[in-house]
Amino acid sequence: MSLSYERKRHRPVINRVTLLLMKALSGDKTVATHVEEALYRQTIFEALPKDVAMRTSVRESLLSAYRSKARQLIRNIQQNATLRDGLRCGDVKPDTLVTMRAQDLNPLAPHWVAQRQRRQALQAQKEAEDAERRAECARAEEEQGSSAKETCPRCHQSNYDYYQIQTRSADEPMTVFFTCRNCGKQWKQ
Repeated sequence: MSLSYERKRHRPVINRVTLLLMKALSGDKTVATHVEEALYRQTIFEALPKDVAMRTSVRESLLSAYRSKARQLIRNIQQNATLRDGLRCGDVKPDTLVTMRAQDLNPLAPHWVAQRQRRQALQAQKEAEDAERRAECARAEEEQGSSAKETCPRCHQSNYDYYQIQTRSADEPMTVFFTCRNCGKQWKQ
């Protein structure tokens, strides 16, 4: 069976979706028809890789996906005046509309705003924790630097950089590698 047959077979559902889209778009039948056609094409396009559109036993899932996406679009067109006006003016194309994510359809919906705020709060918290860790490391380095007991074997200064690496077994202490800031001498302890 062809897809045009399927479209004819589902004509009552398609007519209902077109009518609801027309209401959401304040009676603009042309735009509603274009949106519905794009929606149907997109549903078929998404179903084809799954081979849903061609098998008789699974054709109802195609209709179910179509209805679900139609409900989502209609609800978001009703709630989002910017989206609605963009469709009527031609700024938002029907083919683009049917591929938009829920966040893009209505970015000011309370749950998306709350989710964005949570994400920003977590990011700010992480940045604050990172800054605290960096400050703590800087304080530890200052404390270790001021009580420097090591001196460079070449120039006998206590101005050096160091890092630690576990080079032996875990029950033995870490190896400390030093580099003198004055003469560049490297040594380990």
